Order: sequence, then C-alpha cells, then structure tokens
Amino acid sequence: MPQTIDAIVLAGGKGTRLAELTRELPKPLLKVCGKPILDHILDWLEANGIARIYVSTGYQAEKIHRHLDATGRKTTLFVQEREPLGTAGAVLEIAKKHNLSDPFFVIYGDEISSIELTPMLEFHNGKKAEATLLVGPSIHPHDSDLLELDEGSRITVIHPKPHEAGKCFHNLSNKALYVLTKKFLQRVPGGKAIDFGREVFPSAASEGARMFGYQSGEYIFDVGTKERLAQAEEDLKMGRNRMGSAKRPRPCVFLDRDGVINFEINGVLKPEDLKIIEGIPECIGRLNREGVLVIVTTNQPYVAKGMLSLKTLDEIHKRLEWELGMKGAYMDKIYFCPHHPEKGHAGEVPGLKIDCGCRKPKAGMIDSAFSDFHIDGERSVVVGDSERDVGMARAAKIDYYKVEPNSSPGEWLEKVLKRLERVET
Repeated sequence: MPQTIDAIVLAGGKGTRLAELTRELPKPLLKVCGKPILDHILDWLEANGIARIYVSTGYQAEKIHRHLDATGRKTTLFVQEREPLGTAGAVLEIAKKHNLSDPFFVIYGDEISSIELTPMLEFHNGKKAEATLLVGPSIHPHDSDLLELDEGSRITVIHPKPHEAGKCFHNLSNKALYVLTKKFLQRVPGGKAIDFGREVFPSAASEGARMFGYQSGEYIFDVGTKERLAQAEEDLKMGRNRMGSAKRPRPCVFLDRDGVINFEINGVLKPEDLKIIEGIPECIGRLNREGVLVIVTTNQPYVAKGMLSLKTLDEIHKRLEWELGMKGAYMDKIYFCPHHPEKGHAGEVPGLKIDCGCRKPKAGMIDSAFSDFHIDGERSVVVGDSERDVGMARAAKIDYYKVEPNSSPGEWLEKVLKRLERVET
C-alpha cells in the first residue's frame, strides 16, 4: 500500500435475507470454510496493508464486539450505531468522530474478496476521483444496483434496485467496495439514515460528481443469501477466490458474438433482432462458475457504414447482458470494433472508415482485454465461427476453436474446457 490508509467495514445490518441463520448470530459471524465472514474480510484488509480498520456494528453488536476482543486484532476498532443510520450515514458518523485518512476504503460486511487494493487506489488517485466504486457483472442483476460508465470509466448513471419491469440494463453492478474522499462525504446529509446505493451515489452521478468505476476481474462475492454462502464455500475450496490477480491470472474464453452467442441474421441492427442461441446462457454460466473470464470480441462494421448508431449498439448489448444475467450468466466485458476500411457506402461515417488495429483478424481487441484484465494466455481460447476469429487468435498467439454450423453450444463448451485443462494451473 503506497500510503497510510484506513478502511471501514459496514457490519451493522440485520441480514434479513438470511433470517433463519441470523436469529442467533449476526451475519458477519456466519462461517465460510470454518471461518467467520468478518475474519475473512479483516484478514484480507490486513494483508493489503490497511493501517486501521473501523468495524461499524448495529444488529447483535455485542456478539461482534466479543469476537473482535477475543481475536485481539491491533488494527481493528469497532463503532456501534446508536440507531440504524444506513450505509452512508454510518460512514459519515465515523468520519465525524475519527480522523480518517483521505481517501479511505469502505467494504460491506457480507463481501468476501481477494482484490489487490493498491491498483484500485492508484486508479482512484490517477482519476483525481471523489469516489471510486468497484464494479463488475452480477449473477443476480435483478436485485443489484446497476450503473453505466463512459469511455473514461466515469459513472454517468446509476439504476438502483428494484428495476423497471420490461427494461434492459447493462449488467454492471456496484460491488460494495469503495474508495471515498472526505470531499465526497460532503454530499451525504447528516442527521438521518441514508444509503449509498439507493440515494447518495445516484444523486452524485446526476450532479456530475467525479465518480468512477474500477473493473478488475478479481474475486469479490456477496454472501447475503443461503445459496451464495454455499457458493462462496465452494469457491474458496476450489481456490477461485485467489484467481484474477497479477500473481494468478485467469484463463479466458473470447467469444465471437453473432453466430456464437446469438443467431447470425446478416446484421443485428436493433435490440429486437437479438436472439440468443439456446443453451448459451447455461454454457456461459458454467464458464463463470469455473472461474473463467468470458470476454466478447465482435466486429460491428454496420456502425461505420451508417446503418447502426453507437447508441443503438449499446441498447443491443444492454439486452444481451440483461437476458444472460436474468439466467444467471454474465460476460466480463464486450469489446467491439466499429470500423470498416472500405468506403463508398451510403450514409457511412467517414471517421470510422479506417484500417484500424482492432478489426478482426487483427488482435487489437484481445490486446485491450490483456491490458484491462490479468489473463493467462496459455490457458485461453478464442471461440468463433469464421476465419476472422481464427486469424485474430493466431495474431494474438492463443488457442482457438472454430464452431461448426448447426453445432450446439454444449459441444464446443466441453471441448473448450478440455483445452483449458491441458495446461497446469
């Protein structure tokens, strides 16, 4: 950690989604792999060099306090809410009473993570941000706070849960890990219970705050339900929580879009044209559970030709992300090339009619993914249905699998998983 920095763990909630388990024990003391969730969090923060950790307690606070006293942690202080203050209200109360570092981290008390905090802090400082939120796809977007980023990773819109029925959103969720500044806390009104996700962040985004989303592909998991507790148990036993860092890069499956994820119809030009191939959500979900990154790389020349606007393409990708997310699957990122080198199309966009480095069969989109994520190239595969995909894989020097016409997603999935297993982890 390049600077002395504090962290706040918000551990005061009642854990209503785990009511049958939290009647006698507060959620942060529920165990995953034999260790309380709170201890997983504190061990991780200490391993990241956090100098001082404040644990904000509320429900069954005395049990958490006794546990902390018994562990004898020198880095940890606990602060009890006199009445429920909400996530933002609890942080503001601590900031009023203690000389917090500037900036400082905030993590919710039901998140298990192995993220390296120094790169996130460096990203925050580099952006001169008021607030930086860890963001990433969710297996339950319907009950997640979702957001949108511009090309510079600035948060432009936040969609708090619950979401409007019949509407599609990008599956990019607030992962409940933040870097905040004292300046940003000035946006939190005192004297009342108030929540970051539902109130403070949406308001700040609408006001143009310097608030950014940090994507890393590292492990963080909300254990707020019985099913997610079981999933976290499995993840830790399988070592998935340790994958995704510079020390342990993850394998990746690079999927073409048209003809692999959705039916090829000679141009998906509006959201209604997108029809996901049967079996694809299950295949992508399997890759997600195996800890494999899923990244889409797609040529979209219709943008350069003037037949498809970037706004409409964004709506198409919202639909794709939302429909997959509603079936428990997600893509870690979509990269697309809007360029096309040949001129002469009616309505074409001159600035996009270039011989770029990102259009398949060139490797530009894969190069961008390697820059954005920690990817193990030796354990990665391009899955596509054309020679352009094969050419991109060869240019990037990674393995490829060409999908045969009329083959089922399950067929290529099993073969790809076997290829990923060929190299020792």
